[in-house]
Amino acid sequence: MARKPTDYVQFKLRIRESLRRKIEREAEKKKISANAEAVERLQATFDPQQRDTKILDMMVENQDDGAILLRTLARELGSNPHWAASAESRKAFADRMHTIILYNLSFLKEGAK
Repeated sequence: MARKPTDYVQFKLRIRESLRRKIEREAEKKKISANAEAVERLQATFDPQQRDTKILDMMVENQDDGAILLRTLARELGSNPHWAASAESRKAFADRMHTIILYNLSFLKEGAK
């Protein structure tokens, strides 16, 4: 009988003892099993948004304003990979970012008060 994608299966993995200890320590902090911690960490590597959010948070030290701006910039760059192809596309991208910053980012509206 074929396994379903939702079935839980056992998976053997060889890792260094030092890594196993790190996983167990982090699991203890969160009050979860080492298995749950390892699965959570593996799953996060397949979720680019979660990974990118952690990277951005680390870059701006969890400062909301900077994180919002970086996420917005990253999203816009990702949706327009050819933004630098020509002078016109660079200007259009700059104009779009200007509009977003002026009218859509709440932290700038609050800062202007």
